[in-house]
Amino acid sequence: MAQINSRMDACLVLGVKPDATEDEIKSAYKNLVKQYHPDAQKDQRLHWQYYDAVEAYEYLLSHPIIIEEKNDAYNMEGPRPNRIIGNASGTTIRYGSSRYEQEREVANWEKRRKKEKKEELKRRQDEMRQKEEAEKHRAQESEQEYRNAMKMINAIRAMIKR
Repeated sequence: MAQINSRMDACLVLGVKPDATEDEIKSAYKNLVKQYHPDAQKDQRLHWQYYDAVEAYEYLLSHPIIIEEKNDAYNMEGPRPNRIIGNASGTTIRYGSSRYEQEREVANWEKRRKKEKKEELKRRQDEMRQKEEAEKHRAQESEQEYRNAMKMINAIRAMIKR
């Protein structure tokens, strides 16, 4: 059984190009499933190719690039004019765009990622600060209650002594 660790591995198993569309991937998958299905295959040594095809298909459909393509219609940036492919760093670049545009897009992605991390850190710090303030406020209230209780006890002791 082939080990699917990347989009390229999955594309090799299905026999499609790395920039294949979802329809091309589905078509290649259906052809391989028909050809290598254990019920249709007399040679049981080939049934592993069926499972490889299934694993590759599931990997590609769960791949962020395919999911991003599906969500393009709902993306706030609007539909993208060029085909999107992945690179080793996990960012996405447009197929067919110039090297300068690719580098700029990667730089913008990294800026957005840093900004999101900073916002998340700030949000967590604010939450911690609010929790600390709430605990401090509760401690002050309980200390005040203790002082009031001690005043009442001392007043009762004073009344008893008279």
